[in-house]
Amino acid sequence: MLLQLYLLMIVLPVAKVDLEPAGDLDNDATWSKGVWGQFFFVLHATALIMAGLVITGFGVSVVFVPQDVEYLRMLPEQVASVRQNMIPLIAHDPATFGGMLTSVGVALLLTTMWGYSRRDQWL
Repeated sequence: MLLQLYLLMIVLPVAKVDLEPAGDLDNDATWSKGVWGQFFFVLHATALIMAGLVITGFGVSVVFVPQDVEYLRMLPEQVASVRQNMIPLIAHDPATFGGMLTSVGVALLLTTMWGYSRRDQWL
């Protein structure tokens, strides 16, 4: 599927983009909306990073939260008695999910802070 898109990118002509710097730095309504939009993206990225770090911390240190024990209907000692490798297997899920949330938050924060400016169309 990706090969088709790659071949289309090679064959299709590339559109011309005006790369002149934005000379107008007036604070009109569009600029104001853009600043508010950027602010909310920064908040969103910060929330993703914080949530990812918290989830990763729980996955690395606590492993089982009360909801896990309730869902499994087994204590961690009972899970370990079934098979010793089960606890690291269960622990990697929240740690991986938290790491993915953190990396998505960092990518969103970087593109929000430095990825675009007025009239840039690449993003």
